[in-house]
Amino acid sequence: MQITLDNKLYTNIDGNYTIFQFCAKQGLNLPCFCYNEKLSIAGNCRMCLVQTNFMVPLVMACAMPLANNMQI
Repeated sequence: MQITLDNKLYTNIDGNYTIFQFCAKQGLNLPCFCYNEKLSIAGNCRMCLVQTNFMVPLVMACAMPLANNMQI
């Protein structure tokens, strides 16, 4: 799987991450209020919205799983 994050290409990515988790792993801190890795994903605060090339232009990073060839 390959992902483009801020115009930087990442390859051989494990697909078991959400966008939020992947960004955190890369050192990019997205704003969040309701996210906690020990709790189920609520997505209520909408602070972690990011732009992607998939579906609707803005998605909740905490709830959206990574997909092959995703551009964030």
